[in-house]
Amino acid sequence: MLSRIRSALSLLTILAATSAAAQQLATEQFPHIPVMSHQTMTYNGKIIYEADVDQNAPNPRPFALQLRVDTYSGSCTSIVGHVSAAASNSNRARGAASSEFISCVVTELSPDGNAKADIVYDFKDEKNNVYKSGHVKASLQAGKEYKTESNGSQVTILMHTY
Repeated sequence: MLSRIRSALSLLTILAATSAAAQQLATEQFPHIPVMSHQTMTYNGKIIYEADVDQNAPNPRPFALQLRVDTYSGSCTSIVGHVSAAASNSNRARGAASSEFISCVVTELSPDGNAKADIVYDFKDEKNNVYKSGHVKASLQAGKEYKTESNGSQVTILMHTY
């Protein structure tokens, strides 16, 4: 009987020690494994942004940009350092087409909300014979409108961070 108690007690001791070690390993942070992505943004055939970005960064910083070019508007959402693009098009009656393309990247974002961004836009409305295209390099502040002129158009940008 005493031998059974000893073997059960030693088995319980081993299980408790193994469980404590496993618990400690489970709570330790998993090491960061970088997953690199080559990001490029061009305008009129020229590279305006190029970087290798960690897709698996431990603290991604998302943002959203709202862009207005004269009466046309669009938005762009991404993570700092990552190039994002949004496009849409439609065909209207009599073959008239409209399209919009916006590409953006926030290259720097400080904790106080100051940011540097590149935005490329292209708005086309054949029915109204409108074509607006441009590149804006901006120093932004989260929550504040940034206004400038680009290729004869009034451009307004508003950045939100999360």
